Amino acid sequence: MRIIKANYWIELVWLITFAACNQTGVEQATSFNNTELEQLSTRIISDPSNLPSTEAFTGKFLSRLAAGIIDSVAILSNNFDSTALNTGRQIFKNRGTNIFYEALGSEILSLDYFIRWEIDSSIYYGRYAESAYKLLQDTLGIGRLTFLSGLCYEQQQDLSNAFLVLNKALDLFKAEGDSNRIAETLVEISFILIRSEQLDKGLELLLSVKKYADSHPDYQGSIAIYKLLAETYYFRNELSQAKKAAFRALELCSNGCSDQDLAFLNNQIGIIYMAEGRYEESVKHLNETCRLKLNEENNDACLAFYNLGKTYFKWGKVDSAKIILNKSLELGAANPYMLINQQLANQLLTDIYKKEGEFGKALETLEQYHIYKDSLEKTQNKEQVARMQLENENAERTAQLKASEKEQNYNRILNRILILLGFIVTSILVLIIMRILKASKRRNEASQDRLNLAMRELETNRRMLAEFRSNLIGRNIDVIKNYPEESSEGENEPHQQLDSGEITESISGLENLRLLTQEDWLRFSELLEDVYPGLRKKIAEKVPGLTPGEERIFLLICIKTENKDISAILGISPASVRKAKYRLKQKLNLDSETVLEKYIQDIIK
Repeated sequence: MRIIKANYWIELVWLITFAACNQTGVEQATSFNNTELEQLSTRIISDPSNLPSTEAFTGKFLSRLAAGIIDSVAILSNNFDSTALNTGRQIFKNRGTNIFYEALGSEILSLDYFIRWEIDSSIYYGRYAESAYKLLQDTLGIGRLTFLSGLCYEQQQDLSNAFLVLNKALDLFKAEGDSNRIAETLVEISFILIRSEQLDKGLELLLSVKKYADSHPDYQGSIAIYKLLAETYYFRNELSQAKKAAFRALELCSNGCSDQDLAFLNNQIGIIYMAEGRYEESVKHLNETCRLKLNEENNDACLAFYNLGKTYFKWGKVDSAKIILNKSLELGAANPYMLINQQLANQLLTDIYKKEGEFGKALETLEQYHIYKDSLEKTQNKEQVARMQLENENAERTAQLKASEKEQNYNRILNRILILLGFIVTSILVLIIMRILKASKRRNEASQDRLNLAMRELETNRRMLAEFRSNLIGRNIDVIKNYPEESSEGENEPHQQLDSGEITESISGLENLRLLTQEDWLRFSELLEDVYPGLRKKIAEKVPGLTPGEERIFLLICIKTENKDISAILGISPASVRKAKYRLKQKLNLDSETVLEKYIQDIIK
């Protein structure tokens, strides 16, 4: 059981307080021009290849616009409509230099990939979108991406991190006064508490959210609440309450819900009937679950088939159970997040084969079970099945020996014993070698996965650095155009002498070189450190005494930035860049023949 430190009572008190003043968020939303909001939202969704300009709108307006569009495409994504995915791709493709469309397009892609179980792609675009929303200072957008990140951790069974990240999302939604998203986040936190076997705390928090939902008919998350209530009561073995909650959710679905919700509810009702021993009703609902799941694009239908197979097994229809369980294994093989299903299905098949005396098949399914759940208990079970098979073989050989005992002498009996021992030893050695090879293969695959992840992260950081630098150049270019062109002075004029007063003044000016904002420089430095770890520390060790302005010039030269791009990034004229490089060369005591760029590249190698 995972231990999660939950700020639980604070959340309950807050929820009660919030319910009393929930109209704040509604009043804030209506302060915007709803007509413009609706018109612009319709234009973007209907034709994402021809994106309208957003320059005339405030950040708050765009924040509500993004929230409305995300809510619209989320409905399509939940139904696995390819329109949502195509919309995200089109917006992302045609975003240009517009940060708003960059954030919106990547958020739609992240959401849609998550619903399609492509978690790695969801995480990639989620980070992209979150960075863009941070540039826009859109708290609501950051909150949505933080919430989605928590769901990704949840899908990866990392409940501790999921709990922490969802609480961060909760704080962001509170800051924006978005009551519906707050309730939605609290439902997910309840889900994690329940999954962590903190049933009482999870149930109490969930019932508090239910009170909010019951008092707000416009809240769209009531089905999710009753779904989770049904599951929680089932875990607590309160079957009547569980069934009541599940049928209430099914009743709410009559007003419209996704096939995914219908599948979940039929599955829940099916396993409740199975627990009550009402197998015919259970099979009816579980068959409906399987039908709905097979229509979806994701492949978690294996869980429904497992429950159906388990019902047939309990019902005594073993042949049907084996067929259904093997179908469950086939569907789950393509889904890396269905490990628990593979464990359960293989375990149940093992029990079936053992009872039928098919020990060879039992060994095969048990071996698959061990791949997904490697523990001492499973190892002991495997050895037990192996012993049962050996005992069966020994019994047959003993019967043969007894039948021909009068015809055999002592030496033949001894030879048979030796052969048997040799077989046992060889089998054990083969099993040990196979386990060693499989463990080595798993370690190699894990190492390769870590390497691939590191390479993807490095590529992401490089792209972000390049795009961030491009954005800075675009933003600073107008400033540079307004600079008066200064007289050319730099590396091509090594014989020009400067008096001490001029040098002092130039160095002072150099120290004041900076991006248009300090936040820009800090963000640029963070991205630079991600792509070139330890670069700034190395420069400080190799060339001590650089001023902040000189360090910026030095860093930009290190990453092979041309003069015109340095000028655009720092917001100074090209002539000032040449002067700065010339004086940096003087400070480093380089002669006229030495090329500054080559000297710097040699230092950082």
